[in-house]
Amino acid sequence: MESVLVKVVSFIAVIVVGYLLKRVGFFRSEDFRLIAGLVLKVTLPCAIISNFTRIDVDAALFVLVLLGLGCNLVTVAAGWLASKRGDSAEQAFNIINFSGYNVGCFALPFLQSFV
Repeated sequence: MESVLVKVVSFIAVIVVGYLLKRVGFFRSEDFRLIAGLVLKVTLPCAIISNFTRIDVDAALFVLVLLGLGCNLVTVAAGWLASKRGDSAEQAFNIINFSGYNVGCFALPFLQSFV
């Protein structure tokens, strides 16, 4: 239980430090693009690559990749069909949003492995 609490407290501490740095003016609104790019282009790929050392790849897992890809294509097609008579902006909106991409889809598995 102690190790879980240490992880939770450290996670909350990172959030609090980030908020405090924002309040004292360390970060500007223009820094968002830099930090988001750093997280997406450096931190996330490094986390994925470092995780490869701890997993055993089973051939049956590739079936899950194909299943996920197929399900995603179904939701993209549903978004396209739902707005087939609409303008291109509505069609693009539905194609992107029918599949339900949001921060929670990424954050919840990440937080689960952290805690």
